Amino acid sequence: MQPSTSKPRARLLRFFVRAGVSLAFIAVALVIFNALKNSRPSAEQVESTARPRPVRTVTATPAEIPRWWVGYASVDPINAADIAAEITAVVLERPAWLRSGAAVEKDQLILTLDASDYDARLAQAHAAIGAIEANLDALDTETESLDEQITFARESVDLLRWEIDQLVEARKVGASSEAEVERLRRQLAGARGSEEALQERRRSIPSRRALLRSNLTGAHADRDIAELNVRRCSIRAPFAGVIEFVSADTGERVNAGQTLLRIVDPNHLEIPVRIPASAATEIAVGAIAQITPTSANATMTESRVARLSPQADPATRTITVFIEIEQDASRRLLLPGQFVRARVRSSTIETASLVPRSAIDNDRVFVINKETSRAEPRDVTIAFYVNNDHPELDEHETQWAAVVSGLEPGDAVITSNLDEIVSGILVQSLEAGENSGAEGDVDGVEGKKSVEDEGARE
Repeated sequence: MQPSTSKPRARLLRFFVRAGVSLAFIAVALVIFNALKNSRPSAEQVESTARPRPVRTVTATPAEIPRWWVGYASVDPINAADIAAEITAVVLERPAWLRSGAAVEKDQLILTLDASDYDARLAQAHAAIGAIEANLDALDTETESLDEQITFARESVDLLRWEIDQLVEARKVGASSEAEVERLRRQLAGARGSEEALQERRRSIPSRRALLRSNLTGAHADRDIAELNVRRCSIRAPFAGVIEFVSADTGERVNAGQTLLRIVDPNHLEIPVRIPASAATEIAVGAIAQITPTSANATMTESRVARLSPQADPATRTITVFIEIEQDASRRLLLPGQFVRARVRSSTIETASLVPRSAIDNDRVFVINKETSRAEPRDVTIAFYVNNDHPELDEHETQWAAVVSGLEPGDAVITSNLDEIVSGILVQSLEAGENSGAEGDVDGVEGKKSVEDEGARE
């Protein structure tokens, strides 16, 4: 019985011994930690002397800013024509000067076609007209003659009737015979027949005259066509312009409808520019337009809007603005077919401050607080964007945003080192117009300051 009770006591004793040793180790560790903590050296508190971060800025200056709508198009000549042959003939003469690039005046003779056949047809038409007119004159003479014959025949009929009446009265008293009366009656019948034949010929005169006049009208038409074909043998310039190409030469036979040459007027041009349909309410006829070819070192040409398309294109959501340009022949800045960039000025003007587009992130900019010289964010409202040079603000920027709210006049908007700017950081404004080395100076100072800050933190 004693061995069984001694084992639980031994296990309990070992537990208490181990617990006591553990507590002793913990107590010793706490004493050592407290001693080290009380004996540590304290770091000297140094006030931060970090310099402000240099940044370029643009001063918010409200001004009346017109909105420009941009589009691209090809230049079209207002006057351009493919000159085709209107008849089939042989080219009789092509002037030696008639080459591509040659200038022509309105109604100037360009090509001459052989008009021999058409001259003969014209003479034939004149002869036909003469014959018909002669027939009409003869018909008038015939009409007068018939009228006289009818009058004479009517008088003969009346006379025979009177004679018959007289013989009938005389026969009653036995002074004439029946045979004499019958003879006069036969003469009366013949006279009536002759009168009726004359009347029939007289009644056919109007229809014969109408037929001749109809034939005369047709003959006049044939003459006019013949004269027109003769004139068509002399091909003239419909307007003043420049020859683009010539495809016919002397001796060649050309067919009606065949293109012989093309004339273009390079001085009167039209540019159909497509711009967003939302600009329809802001652009009117007479609006200023600036045209610049897309080639390098191109010269800008200023003109005005001549017409507006009455309907928007639902597929592209654009409207077409037609810009007309008159240019001097001695100094042609634009050519037909040239691809250009067009800027059309809206009739409405916004009062806004121009801010570089790169300085805006999610409709927010950083400005310098005038009292603390620290950066602070501002939410802004953008009316539209402008692509243009404004060296009075920043000679390096070409893309701007027109800010209508969120900025106060005179606010310094930060435009450089934006990836390092956070709210509350100390900054120093540089002039936006400083030389191109300013950016490098800013970066160098910033790099040095970053090293100093890192050292201070260490």
